[in-house]
Amino acid sequence: MEHPWGDKHKAKYQFTYTELFDELDVVTPTETHLFLDETPLHMPGFQCLHNPRPVFDMSSVKTTVKHSGGVAIFVNDSWSDYVSLWKQSTDGTRLWLKFQFSGVAPLFLAVVYAPPKGSPYANEGLFDNIVVVVGMIQDLGGSILLIGDFNAKTSAADDYVDCRYFVEHMPDTLPLGNDFPEVLPKRHNSDKGGLKGWHNEFLDLCSSSGLFILNGRITSDESGECTCLANGGSSLVDYMVASPALFDCATSLVVHKCPIFYGKGGDFDHKPLSLNLQLPWQHVSPTISDSRADICRFKYDASKCTQYCQHLQ
Repeated sequence: MEHPWGDKHKAKYQFTYTELFDELDVVTPTETHLFLDETPLHMPGFQCLHNPRPVFDMSSVKTTVKHSGGVAIFVNDSWSDYVSLWKQSTDGTRLWLKFQFSGVAPLFLAVVYAPPKGSPYANEGLFDNIVVVVGMIQDLGGSILLIGDFNAKTSAADDYVDCRYFVEHMPDTLPLGNDFPEVLPKRHNSDKGGLKGWHNEFLDLCSSSGLFILNGRITSDESGECTCLANGGSSLVDYMVASPALFDCATSLVVHKCPIFYGKGGDFDHKPLSLNLQLPWQHVSPTISDSRADICRFKYDASKCTQYCQHLQ
């Protein structure tokens, strides 16, 4: 969800905020538009962790642009014993929490805002940084959930590597992985506007890290509803992305229709999304059915570099 998330907006949206927060455990606003000295919205029963947008030097920017950025996570007080702040970026675009339950693998949740490609605030290394952090989490045995506005229009492009050629010709060089959801439905997307924005970087993040897009695959969002209504159009740029263990725990994803937010005179141009996960879970390594045997993850083996190059010739 997008701005306004300052306490000064509480009176205007009090009823709607309360309605949205009701029965929720975690709320992750993206692009709060709040600075360090501004107070995030206070909601009874929730603690707020806030990564504000920094102050940029705009003297060299010739065009008139709004100052974007800032992310936050509201966590229900009933979860306070299980949650800790894990990492946050210095540019107000990422905030990581760690959820640790007894006897199960930790869950790492990140709220992400990727400024539009080409904007003064765009960070070319944002997605590479997320890949590095995801690798750290995987080394710790944790599950991962990424939520946010990635400013990536992905159509229905694959978020995994289709390596049927390698499976057939180079089975020893690029072995099949075994960390996939038990069932991976075909992904649908109501946004027919083609590939734009950070689509390459976002899809590379998913395919290289073994993460899967939930939009357009989960109950209540089988069609991949558009999430953004900016500039008189509609697009899907707000995603929920999960590691396999969490993918199998997702029971529904809803793109809400709240005209008070994004309608005429509203302060939002993105629709709220909600995800239901059945937690806690037991991590079980899923198996790949015959119908999924053409999907794998790359695993680099330096000793087979020459063999790989020979196959490319």
